[in-house]
Amino acid sequence: MIFETNISDYYKVVQSSDECCYKYILGKLQEAKEIYIMAFGKGQRNIQLMDSLKSLKGKITVISDIDTIKGENIKRINKINSSFNLDKNSKIIMTERAAFIGAESGNFSTGFLTIDSDIVDELRDNLFTEGDSAYKGYEFTKIEIIFMSYYSKINRIIEDIISGAFKEDEKGNGFYNSNDAYIKSDDIKWINKTIDEFNITLANIKEGELKRALEDTFDKENIRALKNICVVDSEMMKLANLGLDDIEKRKEFSLKAEKDITELYDKLSIFNEELYGVVEQMIDIKTKQ
Repeated sequence: MIFETNISDYYKVVQSSDECCYKYILGKLQEAKEIYIMAFGKGQRNIQLMDSLKSLKGKITVISDIDTIKGENIKRINKINSSFNLDKNSKIIMTERAAFIGAESGNFSTGFLTIDSDIVDELRDNLFTEGDSAYKGYEFTKIEIIFMSYYSKINRIIEDIISGAFKEDEKGNGFYNSNDAYIKSDDIKWINKTIDEFNITLANIKEGELKRALEDTFDKENIRALKNICVVDSEMMKLANLGLDDIEKRKEFSLKAEKDITELYDKLSIFNEELYGVVEQMIDIKTKQ
């Protein structure tokens, strides 16, 4: 089932744990004159997506580690422009009229669908263009894209934490899996890196009013606590580095990591709610202009 939340006539948040949440944009590829794809990892959906490009007649630009797709209408870009703080955990599918900006892990997919031409133009002109890496666009829209991407990827990590470290009782109440909790070391490292990127992004905002509004929105203590939880020598990281077959040690470190993992879940959820709120406010500002 796909869960959708309309933010405005131009934006919606989509999420699904059992099917592709960006079917809308896939349905637009056949008629599109321009197609832009950024997708990494050789999962089934990415393979199917790349295979589907063979039958399309539009001009296609691809950023991906899947190198089997070739054609006269397909252009490959090998470097991710750093302007939007995107990485190989990000997923973008776009035409000249609409875009999906999100993240995917296994069967879980989440992100934003938008028909905002500002978003499409910014990504086309800065991410899907080779040459000078200097940003050419509007700071407001760039920050909007960065926060949409952060929200999507953190939402994916929160889902991974829930499925890996928590269980449900017969009444549907969640509780920590103290016998065999699971968390990915790559997710912990990504959160650590993203907090640094986030702080740099805020510090480098040039437009004074926007900068002050964002600084007032985010809970600085919560962000600092998030950073402190994701240290390399924590009990949580020790658990993340254990093999799945090391049953006794997994039980031992699951107990030791309970405080870290539950705090990570709580504080990451707060941060993501703030990100969503900021994106919602930015969309509202643009709608009223």
